Amino acid sequence: MTTTILRSGWQTVGPTMRRSTGGRTGPRIAFVFHPGKDLSTRRGGIEKMQPRRFTVLQTGFRPFFLAAMVYAVLAMTLWTAQLMQLTRFDLDTIPPALWHGHEMVFGYAIAVISGFLLTAVQNWTGGRTAQGNLLLALFILWLVSRLIALYPSAAGVPVMLVSSVLFYLLLLWVLLKPLIQAGNHAQWGIIGKLCLFLALDTLFLASTTGWLTPSYGRPSLLIAMYTVIGLILMMAQRVVPSFTRNAIAAKTQVQDYRYVPVVSLIGLVIFAAADVLSWQPILLVSGLVLFIANALRLYGWYTSEILSRPLVWVLHLAVAFISIGFVLRGTAEIFHIPPELGLHAMAYGGIGLVTIGMMARVSLGHTGRNVFEPPKGLALIFMTLAAGAILRVLLPILAPEYYFLLIQLSQFLWISAFLAMLALFARPLLTARVDGRYG
Repeated sequence: MTTTILRSGWQTVGPTMRRSTGGRTGPRIAFVFHPGKDLSTRRGGIEKMQPRRFTVLQTGFRPFFLAAMVYAVLAMTLWTAQLMQLTRFDLDTIPPALWHGHEMVFGYAIAVISGFLLTAVQNWTGGRTAQGNLLLALFILWLVSRLIALYPSAAGVPVMLVSSVLFYLLLLWVLLKPLIQAGNHAQWGIIGKLCLFLALDTLFLASTTGWLTPSYGRPSLLIAMYTVIGLILMMAQRVVPSFTRNAIAAKTQVQDYRYVPVVSLIGLVIFAAADVLSWQPILLVSGLVLFIANALRLYGWYTSEILSRPLVWVLHLAVAFISIGFVLRGTAEIFHIPPELGLHAMAYGGIGLVTIGMMARVSLGHTGRNVFEPPKGLALIFMTLAAGAILRVLLPILAPEYYFLLIQLSQFLWISAFLAMLALFARPLLTARVDGRYG
């Protein structure tokens, strides 16, 4: 039997995988990696697509993860300056807070999602997505929108709208092509969500230009954020149990509850609709149902052994913050809690921790490094971001008189965490794989 070394540092041997540095066994990973297929030796495979130059343009995660980290710092720094009235916001058609939310979702989060999908689809199909000049063109379209977004103006937003639409269309094309060629229909739900992002971003920016009524801004942003949350929960259901089992060498049973994924999906759709349409009783009930469903998820997945595995516990913690966000958002009116606390539990705590954790895992595994031996300091970065989420979400409930100070401290911790990520991962993202392979 042929033994295939995977990017995660595991090798397939019969129906199980064992880590190449030891004898641990565990189930195959089907979501990110493509067990049993050595893509480097397949005819037309990823290894043979391009000459080995411009490493940063070899695989989609490299430029987009690097840019996402930089933009997380720049966008939050600018938002901090605006809150402190050190800079002006020159758009009259939209509140600054909505613009900030737009850039966190359609700027930062979409960059991470794009980098992940451009890499994952290659592993799912064995075909190419974007690299070289095509990847550069895709990245430039994203970058044009972000440069305009940092200093928005009435003249710049229409250009941003055009570049954003072109970005989504090109992204859809480079992802659809290998999926169609491989006959892989299982991932088409993700393509549908990208189409939804395209429509929502267009609505938001069109309302900002005045081409549509400004009332489209808030609902399009909320739906987009909940779509990201849906992607996270779907991904978590697929990968967190396997990541957990592999990290602890399957010494402890990881349990999944059969109906939780269905309840979570239906509940999220209802919750999002209730939030957009301000149906408070439905928002309350669906929020509590979602909290219970995801608490059951975490209970089934949890084992104390993950506490020494930062690349695993960061995902558990992210789902916990999302669950807390459902409760805070649903009960905000009853307990007179600022409604943005629930949103930031999901956005700062949930999206922030998941994206930083997955960027770290993919950046290690897909540059030939060992995800089971992450660099020192990574756990501290995750804890810094988690502390920022606590300051932004939970402490304002206990000490509302320090609300503005707590916001500033949480922004400082966000910026610090992503600066540390840049220091840790800039070199791996810019240089060739340590195992000499392409990608």
